[in-house]
Amino acid sequence: MAKDRNANETSLKVQSVSRGILISLGLLLSGSILIGLIITFANFDKIVVQRILIIFNYISILVGSFLTGGEVKKKGWLNGSLVGLSHMAVIFIISTFWVENLSAVGVGGMLAIGTVTGFIGGMLGINLQ
Repeated sequence: MAKDRNANETSLKVQSVSRGILISLGLLLSGSILIGLIITFANFDKIVVQRILIIFNYISILVGSFLTGGEVKKKGWLNGSLVGLSHMAVIFIISTFWVENLSAVGVGGMLAIGTVTGFIGGMLGINLQ
């Protein structure tokens, strides 16, 4: 009987992945606003600001996928990877409104890094919670 119940359960939890994406995007938005406020009152080089935002982007993915992994209890790597990939896809869709030329290599690389970051966060979420 327990086998039949487990057979109907899927490893992919759409609600948990969606929640992880929203958490990661919310963290990114609030962090970007905070960084924007800091930049307003301090003089930082443009490249430094870009790198800080990129790092914070991946930290946001790590947190969202970590929480997703802790919630799903199995196959955190799959659910976390989807959080990272979806998060980066949303970022690239939004960025097409402001950036005219996105290089395929840059987009592919950032999608890959986002997916791997989500992969790691999902595995950590299962193993540390």
